[in-house]
Formats: sequence, C-alpha cells, structure tokens
Amino acid sequence: MIFARPALLLLAVLPAIVVALLFLRRSTKKDVTRFPDAGLLRELKVNPLPPWRRRAALWGMVLGMLMMVISAAEPQTVGPVKSSSSTVILALDVSRSMLAEDVSPNRYEAAKAAALDFINAAPAEVSVGLVTFANSTSIQAVPGTARSELIRSVENIELAGGTAIGEAIFVSLSLLDTQGWVQDPENPERSIQKRVGAMVVMSDGSTNSGRSNEDAAAAAKLAGVPVYTVAFGTDAGFITTPDGSVLEVPAEPGPLQEVASTTGGESYTATTGAELSKVFKSLAKTVAVEQGYRSVAHWFALVGLLLLFAACVIWVFSGSRM
Repeated sequence: MIFARPALLLLAVLPAIVVALLFLRRSTKKDVTRFPDAGLLRELKVNPLPPWRRRAALWGMVLGMLMMVISAAEPQTVGPVKSSSSTVILALDVSRSMLAEDVSPNRYEAAKAAALDFINAAPAEVSVGLVTFANSTSIQAVPGTARSELIRSVENIELAGGTAIGEAIFVSLSLLDTQGWVQDPENPERSIQKRVGAMVVMSDGSTNSGRSNEDAAAAAKLAGVPVYTVAFGTDAGFITTPDGSVLEVPAEPGPLQEVASTTGGESYTATTGAELSKVFKSLAKTVAVEQGYRSVAHWFALVGLLLLFAACVIWVFSGSRM
C-alpha cells in the first residue's frame, strides 16, 4: 500500500497528543482527590464510567482519529483496474486448415462463433480491432467501440492458404496507439514505438509464411504489449485437398505458448467450440484491465467514523465524563 499524500501522515501525532492529555488529566485528578471529604462524597450522586468502558471510549476515539488521518493521506493499493482507454486487437487464423472437422461443425465456424462471443463480452468502453491472417495479414476492422462493424467483419471472413502468425502480430501492433519511444536493450541503435493495448491471437497451426514468431514476439515485448494466445483444434485434425488427398493438420500449441511467454501474456488451448468460447469470453474481460492504483481511503474513513461514533455513544449513554 502506498499513500498519495504521505505528508499528511504527520497528523498522526494528534491522536498521540489526545492520549497524552487524557492520561495527564487522569493523573491530575488522582492527585486532587487523594484525600476527599467523605461527607461531601456521600452527598454527591456519582455514576463513574466503568474502567473498561472508559478505556473503550478513549481508544475508540484515538483509533478513529488515526483512521481519519490515514484516510486523508489517500492510501492506495496496486492491482488490476479497468482502463477506460483499453484497446484489444483480435487476430484470427483463417488458413484452410480451419476447415478441419475435429471440432464441430469445423474449426472455422467454431472460431467465428467464439470471436462473436469475445466481441459481445468485451466491456463497452474497450476498443476492439480485428485482424485475420493466412499467408498474409488483413485488417478487417480498425479498433473502435462500435460493435456492428466488427460483427459483420467476423461473419464475412474468408479462408486462404498459409499461416503468418508473426506478420499478424506486427500488423496488430501497428493498430495500437503509440506512447513514446523505447530503445532496444540488445541493439542500442534501434528504437521502437511503445504501444498501449493488448492482443489476442488464435491459430490452429504454426508460422510458415512471413516474419518469424520470435521477431514478432520480441517487437511486442519491446513495445510493452502482452500477447494472449489460443491454440485451437486437436491432434486428429485433417482436411481434404482439392485433388482428393487427405492432409493432416494437427493443432500446434507450442509456438503460441512461446509467444505468450515472451510478451508477458498467457497461453490457452481449446479442443472444442465450447472451450474456445469460454476462453474468449474470459479473455474479453482479462485484457480489458491493467495494473493501476486503487484508492482505499473511503474504507479507512468509514472505519474511523464508526469508531468515533461508538466512542461517543459509550461516553454519552454512560452519563459520565472522561
């Protein structure tokens, strides 16, 4: 926990002063009443505050004041907070291997349904862009909060040959807002623009076209963009080529896991359409948050007020003075 206004913590001396004054007062009262007039005491109707109630009222007041001081210093905790300006790029593999029917009705249809789940589950204030890739990469929708264009783009995607995961990551990076420049620690002469946002890459294979996954992951890491990956399909996938031959197309999660690990994202696998939809719905909320500071001052203020109120109740309804 950190404090936005740590200097105000110096006010914590006030409760300490109160404690010192109250104990000083009690000491003075003991000296004055050491040899009281017994007759006078009999005439007085004294209803002294029981010791435990007196201590409870005293410490309730002191702790309440301390809580209010801490609240004024604005304590904050570090954790995930929803960002009002998050941008997420959804990159979908549209290679012909997506026609494999190891996932019902096939990988292609299941992936489209899951992408729609992702779009619908993403918070309204989050900008979502769509990129598709096969042997080349295509921008289907630039990041935005309007969902209608995204939905139409998903429904109209077409398949092609090849898989270019690395190129998809580079293109997705270009769609994110920039935030200054950062120097490559391994190559001081090279700088790259820092980007704001995250991306989700779904594929059923490995790169066989365009720039490598390693280069793309290194660029994303340097730009500060986590890449969340989803490997889709099973080991039993196959498609029938136009000439009638059967081509095995097993899912390959390894390359995607390496991308996620390098960039600070997370990797997932899905072998059914239901699993893919569940992963995408979860990711739609996960990538829409970022690490930030959350104020907890109101909780300290609430505890402080309750303690002060309790101290006042004990004091007033006991019919005595401290």
